[in-house]
Amino acid sequence: NKKKAQGLIEELGPHDEFRRDFWRATLVSVDEQRREEALEAFRALEAGKPGDPDVLFTIGDLLGKLDRWTEAVAVFDSLLAEPLTRQGYNALYQAAKAREKIDVELDQALALLERFERDDPVGELMPSMDRVHYHKGRVLEKLGRLEEARASYLVAEELKPGEKRVADGLARVDAALAAPGSGAEAER
Repeated sequence: NKKKAQGLIEELGPHDEFRRDFWRATLVSVDEQRREEALEAFRALEAGKPGDPDVLFTIGDLLGKLDRWTEAVAVFDSLLAEPLTRQGYNALYQAAKAREKIDVELDQALALLERFERDDPVGELMPSMDRVHYHKGRVLEKLGRLEEARASYLVAEELKPGEKRVADGLARVDAALAAPGSGAEAER
């Protein structure tokens, strides 16, 4: 309930103006038509409290939703300081996903996803491993490492059966592997 949320946000104001403004901007960001306005509100918050990981992560997320992936990569990368926090692991995943979306630094995207997989962070609002393996499969597919991509898609399928995008990825990779001249048809 948006009205109830607005009331709770305003109640928070006298106690924590920064968080009140953060949640106001978050409420605006839910409306797809107002994402630019929300982005400006979060940039103003970031100017007042530079380096706040929640604000930076939200800016990166909004940039992605606005298809401004190159900018999103830079913001997410700024959150990758060691040791990684919960927000750092989320940023790591999002940085990899953003690179995959725009086909840049795919080796870096793969390294980030492998780090996430290796560390296996758990916690509230953490990306699930089926999503990590799906995006790892996409990156490997784009790198032309089809057998590895297939293996990653199979793990994603095992973790979350029936996911259409995983099935589509498997179908693409299997078709490419079965194509004459791929060198892989003899293996099957």
